[in-house]
Amino acid sequence: MAPQSRGAINENDVKANLQFAKKAAVMCLFYPKNNEPHFVLMKRVSYPGVHSGQISFPGGRIEMDESPLEAAIRETQEEIGIEVTEQEILSAISEIYIPPSNFYVYPFMACLKKNPIFNADKTEVDYVVEVPVKEFTNPANIKHKQLQYSYGSFEAPYFHLQDETVWGATAMMLGEVFELLKFNRF
Repeated sequence: MAPQSRGAINENDVKANLQFAKKAAVMCLFYPKNNEPHFVLMKRVSYPGVHSGQISFPGGRIEMDESPLEAAIRETQEEIGIEVTEQEILSAISEIYIPPSNFYVYPFMACLKKNPIFNADKTEVDYVVEVPVKEFTNPANIKHKQLQYSYGSFEAPYFHLQDETVWGATAMMLGEVFELLKFNRF
C-alpha cells in the first residue's frame, strides 16, 4: 500500500534521519457495532501542516516521559474521547517512517468489548469515520489513483472506505492489519 514515490526512499537515509525524527504513536481500535466488528479512523482538521485534512488513526506525538503505547492510549483518549486500557491492546504492528513530516510512528491495535461513544476533540478532529471490517477486507475497496498533494503529484494505492480515501502511512499500516485479519495472526 506504499505510494510509488516511497520506493525512491533510500533506506540508509532513513536510518540516518531516525535519530532526528519526531516520534508518534497511533491506535487501530476495533469494537463491535450492530453485532459487526468495526474500527475507527478520523479526518484531521485543516491546519498548515503536511497531514492537514487527512484520514488517519487517532494518535500523535510521544511526550518525553511516556512509552509509545502510553502515547497511543493518551492520544486516543484526547482525540476521540475513548479510554483504552493495556488489557485491551492486541498487538503492536510494524513501525513506519514518514519522510514528508519526519515522523517515526509506532502503531498499536486494540479491541473494545462494546460499542464506544466517540467524543472528538474538534480542535484536532473534523469527524470520526467508523469502518465495518467486512468493508475493509473487501478487495474491491483497494484502489489506485493519481493524488495531488502539497509536495507533488503521484500514483498511490488507497483504501476506499466509507467514501473516504485512506492512503499513505495510514494505508500502509492498514495493509498490515489486512494481512493479519486475513490470517488471524493477532
